[in-house]
Amino acid sequence: MNGFVTSILGFVYAIVGILVCAVLWQRGYLSRKRTVFLLILTTLAGFILFSPIIPWQFQQLIIQIATGEPLIVAAFIGLALLLLLTFLFGRIFCGYFCPVGVVQELASWIIPWKWQVPDRKIPMVVRFVVFLGIIVLAFFSVSVLQMIGVGAFFHLSVSSLAFWIFVILILLSIVVYRPFCRFICPVGLLFAPFASKSRYAFVRTDACINCGKCERACPTGEAGADASKSECYMCGRCAEACPVEGALIFKKRD
Repeated sequence: MNGFVTSILGFVYAIVGILVCAVLWQRGYLSRKRTVFLLILTTLAGFILFSPIIPWQFQQLIIQIATGEPLIVAAFIGLALLLLLTFLFGRIFCGYFCPVGVVQELASWIIPWKWQVPDRKIPMVVRFVVFLGIIVLAFFSVSVLQMIGVGAFFHLSVSSLAFWIFVILILLSIVVYRPFCRFICPVGLLFAPFASKSRYAFVRTDACINCGKCERACPTGEAGADASKSECYMCGRCAEACPVEGALIFKKRD
């Protein structure tokens, strides 16, 4: 299938899916267990369509800009729309419609325990350094994500070293929540500030008894009452752990 067509199909899938998920979370129809089918569907989209893999496409866009190649205006429009949806509903795209993030999410389900990063600023600093590296190397037409194995993995290029590098990242996801998303993803760096100001998020209501179970369940430390939600991947662990019905729900922030 033509690459442009698959990109469009993947983009439409992501946009429609984000809107549907936002409504379902808001109405309380979704739960962590009910999202398994969606995670599997997005993973298949990664293998079959190689889409919607926005981190990869974003890096290719940076390379085009750095090398003076003709730009695809639709790519800018698509990225802007995803940023807008992130500002409205948080990182639903990262959570359920980016194949790179989703394969890590599935791996994270294998065991509940996760190693917590001692300082939440560390992933952000590392990701910023990687982002700068991606921009600098783009002027030499070097694809960092290709070296890490994003393309090789979803194209099942098992004979390449890059494929196995990404496999290691997936295995690491079992004990470290979403290492690619939190330490490497260039688009994640752009999404974070928009998510921190998102109009909708998982928030506590007056029914909250401050038991702290949601905070202990959150793998990114974003379940606190004053958390920014910039690194909330909408995994639903907080809502699942909450012992009081209606105490933690997806709704418009005050």
